[in-house]
Amino acid sequence: MIARDEERFLEQCLKSVEGVADEIILVDTGSSDRTVGIAERYGAKVSHFPWGDDFAAARNQAVERATGEWMLVLDPDERLAEGGPAIREAIAQPDWETGYLRFANVEDNGSPGHEWTAPRLYRLRPGVRFVGRIHEQVVHPSYPIRSRLIDARVYHYGYQASVYAERNKKERNARLLEQALRDPEAQDPLLRTNYLFHWANLAKDRELLERYQDLAAYIARTWPQGAPRAPWITGALAEYARLLNDVGRHQESLELAERLLERHGESPMLHYLAARARAAEGDLPGAEAEVGRALASPPEVSEEHRQYTQDIRLAQGRARFLLALIQEKTGRGEEAIQHYRAAVDEEPDQEMMRSHYACALTRLGRYPEALGVLETSATMVNNPQPGADCLGLVLAVLAQSVSRLVIWGEKVQRLAPDYPPAARLLERLASFDPRRQFQLQDFPEVAAAIELEAEPGRVRMPQTGRKSTAFRQ
Repeated sequence: MIARDEERFLEQCLKSVEGVADEIILVDTGSSDRTVGIAERYGAKVSHFPWGDDFAAARNQAVERATGEWMLVLDPDERLAEGGPAIREAIAQPDWETGYLRFANVEDNGSPGHEWTAPRLYRLRPGVRFVGRIHEQVVHPSYPIRSRLIDARVYHYGYQASVYAERNKKERNARLLEQALRDPEAQDPLLRTNYLFHWANLAKDRELLERYQDLAAYIARTWPQGAPRAPWITGALAEYARLLNDVGRHQESLELAERLLERHGESPMLHYLAARARAAEGDLPGAEAEVGRALASPPEVSEEHRQYTQDIRLAQGRARFLLALIQEKTGRGEEAIQHYRAAVDEEPDQEMMRSHYACALTRLGRYPEALGVLETSATMVNNPQPGADCLGLVLAVLAQSVSRLVIWGEKVQRLAPDYPPAARLLERLASFDPRRQFQLQDFPEVAAAIELEAEPGRVRMPQTGRKSTAFRQ
């Protein structure tokens, strides 16, 4: 490992590999805290290497000092949570060179969150080295490289919000990537696509799509007969397919997703993208068939798609939301509810999904449940949401809940001066006999609005801040 000022996490990392690693090599790039002392206390062989804005150079110092047959690469802000025996068992086998481990980002509350796999276990043969100023990769002296997925799990603490902000990683990575793209070695197409992939991931909104579009064009120009099967290339094209889908370019997304599925095997995210595109074209049976593939349990993910990060839970949550829309459209409203619920549970902050879920319950006459769905959203309760607020008031009336009627009535009253539907709703309620039994049809504007929600081909799926793919060392 390489380290600088890592006293916060280093001890738990080193403790986690006791009994797994025969030797610990740590290259210190300029620590001013207790990093070196902690490493030496755990028996690490510590060397000092001046930091030169080059991760590969520092890692190659560690490679040169290693004496074993295998190399396990961990960062100080990671720890081996489970799978030490599996690693020892795997390295006794002769038929592979690269091992992928399972990773999970540890959230600020201490629970594991986003998961991915990454290559971190390598057979140390002559010529094995790292290349790349940043997002460095291991180069092997032989090709193809035989790999396997090891049943081991690593927790990563570096993406906790406080840690990420404190270390200023985004700004550092942007600076190093700009330098890396100017390095002579970046003329190598494989290394350049890796840099461009990570460069694209630093962007957001419209620029994110533009950078991925440029990357896809570079890949097509460089390898017109088909790109190499490098994980970052496959992952980049999968992410580009998702971005095309997000902006409504469904046919392009479908064609790219189908090419990736045919060439690289099963992927829940790609099947979801294909389903979304088919639904947008009106092919609901075809879309539902693709959803079924996306929701396979356990998830079916080919070896090649395992070699980059896939947010499988995101893909399956979106697939369930789409399936719910399709089922409602085809007269299976009761079946749809479980899928709406699962989608909202996976992305509780997506208010559009929550609104659809509430509307579906309303259409079924399950008014208290629909009101409960709205009220579990802090955003909907605490901020003006004109359409949802009017629905909330109608649901309070239909559920005959006096306390909720007061809450939602006050919200709609605040909207009324600037939102004509709210004013008309209040006028309509004032004209009714309060002792009567109300029906949804008594509120035609709300009834008409929620009926428009169940059209799969017209629903614009919400964009997400969660990237569906990434590739980490």
